Amino acid sequence: MNKKLRKSKHEKEGKDSFHVQTFEQILERANTILDIVKWVIVAIAAISLFVGGIRIINTVYMSVMEKTKQIGVMKAVGAGNRDIMSIFLIESGVLGLVRRVIGCIICLSISKSFELIIAREWDRIY
Repeated sequence: MNKKLRKSKHEKEGKDSFHVQTFEQILERANTILDIVKWVIVAIAAISLFVGGIRIINTVYMSVMEKTKQIGVMKAVGAGNRDIMSIFLIESGVLGLVRRVIGCIICLSISKSFELIIAREWDRIY
């Protein structure tokens, strides 16, 4: 194939102004690019998860700081450290769950919107 192209373009050996690729080479390059994109998305998701965890920790810490009087009252009526810790862990777990559900709903809505827009544009083009 290279010889035919070189002959039709009147080019000498070693001075190619073109590059021939097989379908397998193109597919391999596309898979490499998709793998890179996949790992970038995984990295972004990991960072987002880390930041979300830090936010939950911060929220729980602020909640504890704001409720020092309530903790004192609970201790005065006989609540142990374990009981108080359980209350705060349950509260933070519920907060985290609600945030995850809201985040999933928002992400699914945005994803579905993009899917509909792309499908409409695809139909318009082809």
